[in-house]
Amino acid sequence: MGKNLRKFWIEERSGSTLEDYVLREAEILHSRGFVKNYIEKQEVTNRLGGRIMINESIPYLISKKPLLNCEKDEYSFDILLNQVMKVTLQSIC
Repeated sequence: MGKNLRKFWIEERSGSTLEDYVLREAEILHSRGFVKNYIEKQEVTNRLGGRIMINESIPYLISKKPLLNCEKDEYSFDILLNQVMKVTLQSIC
C-alpha cells in the first residue's frame, strides 16, 4: 500500500471525510507546484517554428501572405489532470 493511500486509509477510518483528504492533498500539490506537461498548439504565424501544417497553410500561400499555420508543443499548466483537479475542488467548495 502506498504512503498516501495508507495515510488516507488511517484518516478515513478516524472520521475524516473524502473532501478533507482531497483538500489537504490539493494544498500539498499547490505548495509543490502543479503538474506541467506538453500540449499541442496551432497558430498562424510569420515565423517558422514547430511543424508546418501544409493543408492549412495553402490559402495563405495562394494569397501570397507571408503566413504559415504551425503546430508547436507548448509546456503548460493547462492539462487535463489540473483541469479535473480544478473542477473537483470547485464542486466540493
